[in-house]
Amino acid sequence: MFGQVIFFEPKNYRDWSRSLKNLCTKGLFGILLLVGERAPFDFHEISPLFKELGVPVFGGVFPGVIYGDSWYRDGILGCSIERPITAKVVRDLGGFEGMPEDEVLTGPVETFLVIVDGLASNISSFLDVLFETCGRQVSFIGGGAGSLGPERETVLFTAEESFAGGALLVGIEGPAGVGVSHGWEPLYGPLVANCTKGNIILELNWQPAFSKYRTALQKEAGISMGPENFFEIAKCYPFGMVKIDGSIVVRDPIRLEGEESIVLVGEIPQNSIVMILRGDETSLIKAAGGAASAALASFMEKTGGMGQSALVIDCISRVLYLGDNMARELRTIRENVPPDLHMFGFLSIGEIAHSGEKYLEFYNKTTVVGVG
Repeated sequence: MFGQVIFFEPKNYRDWSRSLKNLCTKGLFGILLLVGERAPFDFHEISPLFKELGVPVFGGVFPGVIYGDSWYRDGILGCSIERPITAKVVRDLGGFEGMPEDEVLTGPVETFLVIVDGLASNISSFLDVLFETCGRQVSFIGGGAGSLGPERETVLFTAEESFAGGALLVGIEGPAGVGVSHGWEPLYGPLVANCTKGNIILELNWQPAFSKYRTALQKEAGISMGPENFFEIAKCYPFGMVKIDGSIVVRDPIRLEGEESIVLVGEIPQNSIVMILRGDETSLIKAAGGAASAALASFMEKTGGMGQSALVIDCISRVLYLGDNMARELRTIRENVPPDLHMFGFLSIGEIAHSGEKYLEFYNKTTVVGVG
């Protein structure tokens, strides 16, 4: 699916030109660019170069990029796509109601790469419609672009435009094996998120959300939480939505709104059953290795081969939780795929995956690996 992958730290237009032209080999169908949030990237300065390359160029700005066993906030990855592709832009996720009939991606597409603005509204609803529109027999993999630093006006781009609040949808005529795992375990619950609004929990078990959350953590973990240390504590104790099959989709609490409402990354339907989760470094790192193993096994089952690349999408909040142990997580992923595969990817604000078995989901605090 992906061929050559290069890491570069451009200082000027000439560096950009040299690096991107090195990707333009025979059989190229597109270039995916993954830009670290601290990398020097001025779309209006660089976009004329994109148009000279003769193939579709698209990508996003992320909290970090992954190359081999390391991650970087100030680097850029250029990834060549060696299979035919069809790329579409969704400019406003909030108003998305489905692809127009003449734009539905059909034909021999086997994998969809989906990159969204991770802080946009309506992501889960967008994925639901996308899943119904584009079919259930293909693999989906992707994640949320964005920055932990000052908010950017645009986080997604093609050769023609840069924008925020939307998504890039790329259909690839090639298979991928996808693995998903998070390693978080229930600490307290179940609870009913009886009053929600989009990505905000207003009430838990018919009580103000923050008060209930704070009381539960005091009781079960002996932790005192207040507005001033909310994020430092909450990053270790996310919520988990319990799905109908018993699986848990993590939702990451990132801040308070007012005195009692809890803002999450990703929507949470009203009356969802949720657990308060906990993790430890060993369980999270083991889970990441499991995602890589599952992706490789899936690809081998589909094709009989080992693939050329391992695309790793790891939540930035896992980095915030693991700290220096993030290097162990990346090494564990590497140990679970063949050593000659290109291993690359990005740190995300939310993860997107569907392996062909369950529904397409928007995850938090999760590791997604695609082998292709």
